[in-house]
Amino acid sequence: MRAVPLVSVVVPAYNAERTLKASVDSVLAQDFRDFEIIVVNDGSSDATKAILEAYDSQIQVIDQNNRGAPAARNAGVSAASGKYVAFLDSDDLWSPDKLTQSVRALEANPSASLVFTDCCGLRADGTSSTFYSYQGAPSLKEMLDNGFEIVPSAVTMRRDVFEACGGFSDRFAPIYFEDLWLWFLARELGEFEYIPKELTTIRLRDKRLADSYFINGRTYIEFLRQRYGHRARGAIRQTCKHLAGVSVHEALRRMDAGDSWGAAGWWIYAIRLRPTLIAEWGSRVFRPRNLRRLVRTVSPSSKVS
Repeated sequence: MRAVPLVSVVVPAYNAERTLKASVDSVLAQDFRDFEIIVVNDGSSDATKAILEAYDSQIQVIDQNNRGAPAARNAGVSAASGKYVAFLDSDDLWSPDKLTQSVRALEANPSASLVFTDCCGLRADGTSSTFYSYQGAPSLKEMLDNGFEIVPSAVTMRRDVFEACGGFSDRFAPIYFEDLWLWFLARELGEFEYIPKELTTIRLRDKRLADSYFINGRTYIEFLRQRYGHRARGAIRQTCKHLAGVSVHEALRRMDAGDSWGAAGWWIYAIRLRPTLIAEWGSRVFRPRNLRRLVRTVSPSSKVS
Protein backbone atom coordinates (compact mmCIF):
# COMPACT_ATOMS: atom_id res chain seq x y z
CA MET A 1 0.00 0.00 0.00
CA ARG A 2 1.38 3.39 -1.00
CA ALA A 3 2.22 5.72 1.89
CA VAL A 4 0.40 9.04 2.02
CA PRO A 5 2.84 11.82 1.07
CA LEU A 6 3.26 14.87 3.28
CA VAL A 7 3.24 17.33 0.36
CA SER A 8 1.25 17.36 -2.86
CA VAL A 9 2.83 19.42 -5.60
CA VAL A 10 0.24 20.73 -8.07
CA VAL A 11 1.35 21.88 -11.52
CA PRO A 12 -1.19 23.32 -13.99
CA ALA A 13 0.02 22.98 -17.58
CA TYR A 14 -1.40 24.46 -20.76
CA ASN A 15 0.66 24.29 -23.97
CA ALA A 16 3.78 24.22 -21.83
CA GLU A 17 6.06 22.14 -24.04
CA ARG A 18 8.93 24.66 -23.89
CA THR A 19 9.21 24.90 -20.10
CA LEU A 20 7.33 22.02 -18.47
CA LYS A 21 10.18 19.52 -18.28
CA ALA A 22 12.47 21.97 -16.48
CA SER A 23 9.71 22.76 -13.98
CA VAL A 24 8.90 19.12 -13.19
CA ASP A 25 12.59 18.26 -13.00
CA SER A 26 13.09 21.01 -10.41
CA VAL A 27 10.54 19.21 -8.22
CA LEU A 28 12.16 15.83 -8.72
CA ALA A 29 15.50 17.39 -7.73
CA GLN A 30 14.22 18.42 -4.28
CA ASP A 31 16.25 17.24 -1.28
CA PHE A 32 12.89 16.70 0.46
CA ARG A 33 11.42 13.42 -0.80
CA ASP A 34 8.02 12.97 0.89
CA PHE A 35 5.89 14.38 -1.93
CA GLU A 36 3.71 13.52 -4.88
CA ILE A 37 3.49 15.45 -8.14
CA ILE A 38 0.12 16.07 -9.76
CA VAL A 39 0.22 17.72 -13.18
CA VAL A 40 -3.08 18.90 -14.62
CA ASN A 41 -2.95 18.97 -18.41
CA ASP A 42 -5.44 21.74 -19.07
CA GLY A 43 -6.45 20.89 -22.61
CA SER A 44 -3.02 21.35 -24.20
CA SER A 45 -2.77 21.05 -27.98
CA ASP A 46 1.03 20.91 -28.19
CA ALA A 47 3.50 18.26 -26.98
CA THR A 48 2.65 18.72 -23.28
CA LYS A 49 0.91 15.35 -23.01
CA ALA A 50 3.85 13.50 -24.60
CA ILE A 51 6.30 15.17 -22.23
CA LEU A 52 4.21 14.08 -19.24
CA GLU A 53 3.94 10.51 -20.47
CA ALA A 54 7.73 10.21 -20.38
CA TYR A 55 7.70 10.56 -16.58
CA ASP A 56 5.59 7.42 -16.21
CA SER A 57 4.89 6.66 -12.53
CA GLN A 58 6.95 9.56 -11.21
CA ILE A 59 3.97 11.86 -11.57
CA GLN A 60 0.20 11.69 -11.62
CA VAL A 61 -1.44 13.29 -14.64
CA ILE A 62 -4.97 14.63 -14.83
CA ASP A 63 -6.31 15.50 -18.28
CA GLN A 64 -9.14 17.99 -18.61
CA ASN A 65 -10.60 20.38 -21.16
CA ASN A 66 -9.08 23.85 -21.11
CA ARG A 67 -10.61 25.73 -18.18
CA GLY A 68 -7.75 27.93 -17.01
CA ALA A 69 -5.13 27.78 -14.28
CA PRO A 70 -7.50 28.30 -11.29
CA ALA A 71 -9.66 25.33 -12.29
CA ALA A 72 -6.58 23.24 -13.07
CA ARG A 73 -5.08 23.91 -9.64
CA ASN A 74 -8.40 23.11 -7.98
CA ALA A 75 -8.57 19.81 -9.87
CA GLY A 76 -5.05 19.00 -8.74
CA VAL A 77 -5.81 19.69 -5.10
CA SER A 78 -8.99 17.58 -5.32
CA ALA A 79 -6.78 14.63 -6.31
CA ALA A 80 -4.13 15.44 -3.70
CA SER A 81 -3.56 13.40 -0.55
CA GLY A 82 -0.86 15.46 1.16
CA LYS A 83 -1.23 17.51 4.33
CA TYR A 84 0.38 20.41 2.49
CA VAL A 85 -0.14 21.66 -1.05
CA ALA A 86 2.67 23.37 -2.99
CA PHE A 87 1.91 25.13 -6.26
CA LEU A 88 4.30 25.37 -9.19
CA ASP A 89 3.38 26.95 -12.51
CA SER A 90 4.63 25.08 -15.55
CA ASP A 91 7.13 27.79 -16.50
CA ASP A 92 8.62 28.37 -13.04
CA LEU A 93 11.39 26.63 -11.10
CA TRP A 94 12.32 25.72 -7.54
CA SER A 95 15.63 25.64 -5.74
CA PRO A 96 16.46 22.12 -4.42
CA ASP A 97 15.64 23.07 -0.82
CA LYS A 98 12.32 24.81 -1.52
CA LEU A 99 10.14 22.06 -0.02
CA THR A 100 12.50 21.31 2.87
CA GLN A 101 12.44 24.89 4.08
CA SER A 102 8.72 25.37 3.41
CA VAL A 103 7.69 22.24 5.32
CA ARG A 104 10.04 23.13 8.18
CA ALA A 105 8.38 26.55 8.52
CA LEU A 106 4.84 25.13 8.55
CA GLU A 107 5.71 22.35 10.99
CA ALA A 108 7.29 24.89 13.35
CA ASN A 109 4.17 27.08 13.36
CA PRO A 110 0.91 25.10 13.48
CA SER A 111 -1.11 28.34 13.34
CA ALA A 112 0.36 29.36 9.98
CA SER A 113 -1.95 28.94 7.00
CA LEU A 114 0.81 29.17 4.38
CA VAL A 115 4.46 29.92 3.79
CA PHE A 116 5.98 31.92 0.93
CA THR A 117 9.44 32.77 -0.35
CA ASP A 118 11.26 35.50 -2.24
CA CYS A 119 11.45 35.08 -6.02
CA CYS A 120 14.12 35.46 -8.64
CA GLY A 121 13.11 36.65 -12.11
CA LEU A 122 14.60 34.82 -15.10
CA ARG A 123 14.70 36.75 -18.37
CA ALA A 124 14.57 35.27 -21.85
CA ASP A 125 18.27 36.04 -22.36
CA GLY A 126 19.19 33.87 -19.37
CA THR A 127 20.00 36.72 -16.97
CA SER A 128 18.25 36.93 -13.63
CA SER A 129 17.71 39.25 -10.70
CA THR A 130 15.59 39.53 -7.58
CA PHE A 131 11.96 40.07 -8.55
CA TYR A 132 9.94 39.65 -5.36
CA SER A 133 11.49 40.46 -2.01
CA TYR A 134 9.50 41.20 1.11
CA GLN A 135 9.99 42.89 4.47
CA GLY A 136 8.25 40.06 6.28
CA ALA A 137 4.96 38.23 6.58
CA PRO A 138 2.02 40.67 6.46
CA SER A 139 -0.86 41.05 8.87
CA LEU A 140 -4.35 41.15 7.37
CA LYS A 141 -4.46 44.89 8.07
CA GLU A 142 -1.21 45.40 6.17
CA MET A 143 -2.63 43.49 3.22
CA LEU A 144 -5.78 45.61 3.27
CA ASP A 145 -3.77 48.82 3.54
CA ASN A 146 -1.19 48.12 0.88
CA GLY A 147 -2.27 45.09 -1.13
CA PHE A 148 -0.09 42.02 -1.23
CA GLU A 149 1.10 39.85 -4.08
CA ILE A 150 2.63 36.40 -3.90
CA VAL A 151 2.96 34.22 -6.99
CA PRO A 152 1.51 30.72 -6.51
CA SER A 153 4.87 29.07 -7.27
CA ALA A 154 6.29 30.62 -4.10
CA VAL A 155 3.50 29.26 -1.85
CA THR A 156 3.06 26.09 0.17
CA MET A 157 -0.14 25.95 2.21
CA ARG A 158 -2.13 23.63 4.39
CA ARG A 159 -4.59 21.65 2.33
CA ASP A 160 -7.35 22.06 4.91
CA VAL A 161 -6.91 25.85 4.72
CA PHE A 162 -7.12 25.72 0.92
CA GLU A 163 -10.34 23.72 1.15
CA ALA A 164 -11.79 26.00 3.84
CA CYS A 165 -11.20 28.95 1.50
CA GLY A 166 -13.04 27.18 -1.30
CA GLY A 167 -9.93 26.95 -3.46
CA PHE A 168 -9.30 29.36 -6.31
CA SER A 169 -12.56 31.13 -7.17
CA ASP A 170 -14.02 30.25 -10.57
CA ARG A 171 -15.11 33.88 -10.87
CA PHE A 172 -11.56 34.59 -12.03
CA ALA A 173 -11.56 32.17 -14.99
CA PRO A 174 -9.53 31.59 -16.99
CA ILE A 175 -6.66 33.28 -15.09
CA TYR A 176 -5.45 36.42 -13.24
CA PHE A 177 -6.14 37.70 -9.71
CA GLU A 178 -7.46 34.37 -8.43
CA ASP A 179 -4.32 33.93 -6.34
CA LEU A 180 -4.44 37.38 -4.76
CA TRP A 181 -7.98 36.77 -3.57
CA LEU A 182 -7.13 33.36 -2.12
CA TRP A 183 -4.28 34.83 -0.08
CA PHE A 184 -6.69 37.24 1.61
CA LEU A 185 -9.00 34.39 2.58
CA ALA A 186 -6.07 32.31 3.80
CA ARG A 187 -4.76 35.18 5.91
CA GLU A 188 -8.10 35.30 7.74
CA LEU A 189 -7.54 31.69 8.79
CA GLY A 190 -3.98 32.00 10.02
CA GLU A 191 -0.77 33.96 9.88
CA PHE A 192 1.77 33.64 7.10
CA GLU A 193 5.33 32.38 7.39
CA TYR A 194 8.00 34.02 5.26
CA ILE A 195 11.31 32.59 4.06
CA PRO A 196 13.62 35.46 3.02
CA LYS A 197 15.42 33.44 0.36
CA GLU A 198 15.01 33.23 -3.41
CA LEU A 199 13.80 29.64 -3.49
CA THR A 200 11.46 30.28 -6.43
CA THR A 201 12.36 31.39 -9.96
CA ILE A 202 9.70 32.86 -12.22
CA ARG A 203 10.19 33.28 -15.94
CA LEU A 204 9.67 36.86 -17.08
CA ARG A 205 8.04 37.24 -20.45
CA ASP A 206 6.48 39.93 -22.58
CA LYS A 207 3.00 39.14 -23.76
CA ARG A 208 -0.25 40.89 -24.48
CA LEU A 209 -2.78 40.66 -21.73
CA ALA A 210 -6.12 39.04 -22.36
CA ASP A 211 -9.33 40.96 -21.69
CA SER A 212 -9.80 38.70 -18.66
CA TYR A 213 -6.94 40.54 -16.92
CA PHE A 214 -9.02 43.70 -16.66
CA ILE A 215 -12.32 41.89 -16.11
CA ASN A 216 -10.80 39.90 -13.26
CA GLY A 217 -9.14 43.01 -11.87
CA ARG A 218 -12.56 44.61 -11.52
CA THR A 219 -13.93 41.42 -9.97
CA TYR A 220 -11.07 41.43 -7.47
CA ILE A 221 -11.87 45.03 -6.50
CA GLU A 222 -15.55 44.11 -6.18
CA PHE A 223 -14.69 41.17 -3.88
CA LEU A 224 -12.50 43.38 -1.69
CA ARG A 225 -15.25 45.98 -1.34
CA GLN A 226 -17.93 43.42 -0.57
CA ARG A 227 -15.93 41.53 2.06
CA TYR A 228 -13.89 44.27 3.73
CA GLY A 229 -15.62 47.56 2.91
CA HIS A 230 -13.63 50.72 3.59
CA ARG A 231 -10.88 48.72 5.30
CA ALA A 232 -9.71 47.62 1.85
CA ARG A 233 -9.40 51.10 0.37
CA GLY A 234 -5.60 50.91 0.32
CA ALA A 235 -5.53 47.57 -1.52
CA ILE A 236 -8.20 48.81 -3.93
CA ARG A 237 -6.24 51.99 -4.59
CA GLN A 238 -3.09 49.98 -5.37
CA THR A 239 -5.01 47.69 -7.71
CA CYS A 240 -6.54 50.62 -9.59
CA LYS A 241 -3.11 52.22 -9.93
CA HIS A 242 -1.69 49.00 -11.34
CA LEU A 243 -4.54 48.48 -13.81
CA ALA A 244 -4.25 52.10 -14.92
CA GLY A 245 -0.57 51.58 -15.62
CA VAL A 246 -1.24 48.45 -17.63
CA SER A 247 -3.94 50.35 -19.57
CA VAL A 248 -1.51 53.15 -20.45
CA HIS A 249 0.97 50.57 -21.74
CA GLU A 250 -1.76 49.16 -23.97
CA ALA A 251 -2.61 52.69 -25.16
CA LEU A 252 1.04 53.16 -26.12
CA ARG A 253 1.06 49.87 -28.00
CA ARG A 254 -2.06 50.90 -29.91
CA MET A 255 -0.53 54.26 -30.78
CA ASP A 256 2.64 52.61 -32.06
CA ALA A 257 0.42 50.40 -34.25
CA GLY A 258 -1.39 53.45 -35.63
CA ASP A 259 -4.64 52.71 -33.82
CA SER A 260 -5.43 56.15 -32.40
CA TRP A 261 -9.02 55.35 -31.52
CA GLY A 262 -8.00 52.19 -29.72
CA ALA A 263 -5.33 54.14 -27.83
CA ALA A 264 -7.90 56.74 -26.80
CA GLY A 265 -10.20 54.03 -25.48
CA TRP A 266 -7.48 52.55 -23.31
CA TRP A 267 -6.52 55.98 -22.06
CA ILE A 268 -10.13 56.73 -21.06
CA TYR A 269 -10.19 53.40 -19.22
CA ALA A 270 -7.01 54.39 -17.37
CA ILE A 271 -8.60 57.69 -16.32
CA ARG A 272 -11.65 55.86 -15.01
CA LEU A 273 -9.38 53.74 -12.86
CA ARG A 274 -7.23 56.66 -11.74
CA PRO A 275 -9.10 59.97 -12.13
CA THR A 276 -6.13 61.99 -10.84
CA LEU A 277 -4.53 61.48 -14.26
CA ILE A 278 -6.81 64.22 -15.61
CA ALA A 279 -5.60 66.75 -13.07
CA GLU A 280 -1.99 65.69 -13.62
CA TRP A 281 -2.07 65.96 -17.42
CA GLY A 282 -5.22 67.81 -18.47
CA SER A 283 -5.83 68.26 -22.20
CA ARG A 284 -2.25 67.25 -23.07
CA VAL A 285 -2.81 63.56 -22.45
CA PHE A 286 -3.37 62.60 -26.05
CA ARG A 287 -0.08 64.03 -27.25
CA PRO A 288 2.25 61.06 -27.76
CA ARG A 289 5.27 62.65 -26.10
CA ASN A 290 3.26 63.39 -22.96
CA LEU A 291 1.62 59.99 -22.93
CA ARG A 292 5.07 58.45 -23.01
CA ARG A 293 6.11 60.61 -20.09
CA LEU A 294 2.95 59.59 -18.26
CA VAL A 295 3.77 55.90 -18.49
CA ARG A 296 6.68 56.46 -16.13
CA THR A 297 4.23 57.78 -13.54
CA VAL A 298 1.79 54.87 -13.58
CA SER A 299 3.98 52.07 -14.93
CA PRO A 300 3.04 48.68 -13.41
CA SER A 301 5.81 46.97 -11.48
CA SER A 302 4.37 43.47 -11.11
CA LYS A 303 4.96 40.37 -13.12
CA VAL A 304 2.10 39.31 -15.34
CA SER A 305 1.52 35.67 -14.51
